[in-house]
Amino acid sequence: MATASLQQVGVIQKDEARFYVVDGVQYPSVTTVISATLVAPELQNWREHMAAKTGSTRAANAIRDAAAAKGTMLHEAAAQIAQGEEFIPFTSDETFIDGVLAFEEWLRQTTVEILAVEQVVVSRIWGYAGRLDIVRRKTGRKTYTLTDYKTRGSSAASGLYPAHRLQTAAYVQAFRESFPGVRIDDREVALVSREADADQRIRIFTLHDQPHDFTAFANLLGVYRWLKSEHR
Repeated sequence: MATASLQQVGVIQKDEARFYVVDGVQYPSVTTVISATLVAPELQNWREHMAAKTGSTRAANAIRDAAAAKGTMLHEAAAQIAQGEEFIPFTSDETFIDGVLAFEEWLRQTTVEILAVEQVVVSRIWGYAGRLDIVRRKTGRKTYTLTDYKTRGSSAASGLYPAHRLQTAAYVQAFRESFPGVRIDDREVALVSREADADQRIRIFTLHDQPHDFTAFANLLGVYRWLKSEHR
């Protein structure tokens, strides 16, 4: 990999907001910027659906938290796999394990080189940072792809969200700044199903129009700074 421009990296968690301290400078995380400025109606609709289905908001929140926990476990497992380590299940959830194994098979079949895993990148130009999932070179390609992976449920709404486009576009920009000698030309989101009866355990969305999506993220970044300023 090209020599990184990052020297020292720390993480500060303030409630649900996350900040990266890079070379002594504090930057808001990509996900913090998006969650603070973007209304996600698909998530609100999902919460309302689950509250109606279960009969209580508390039960719906418990389902949401369980899904988030599986998302965290997926990232831990995927990092093991991407770094060439043997996947050792740390849960007895067979459905989750099957999903991870499907992800492992897909990744190995479509990848010839993995360049970065769980890499912190920073945009000093725009003033934000984040931790991407994987940068890899796919079969038959000479340039690199940024791959972000998420878990999804079985409902039709559990697909690609606008936040995914914004998040990956921000990561690509920051990666290009952090590793200027590496050519990264495209990005994709891999959705790993949490359901055993899903028609597809892995769904891949290849994302296009990086400049358009990054412009949208940059606009949210401006809104975020305005909200955090003393002159709002």
